[in-house]
Amino acid sequence: MLQSVIFTIKQSLRDRKGVSATEYTLMVVGIAGLVLAGAKVLGGDISTALGDIGTYLVAQASTI
Repeated sequence: MLQSVIFTIKQSLRDRKGVSATEYTLMVVGIAGLVLAGAKVLGGDISTALGDIGTYLVAQASTI
């Protein structure tokens, strides 16, 4: 039984596919965290800028 567990552990340590998937998952989580932090910090400014653009486009459309 113990030999079977040791064999399984050795096989999983040799298998590099799981490591790659874990690394990609950590990268995606890190990038998502940065995007969320940026949106939190710049959220008000982005909202204001988009509102200004919308107001400008409505004003321009009404002059056509």
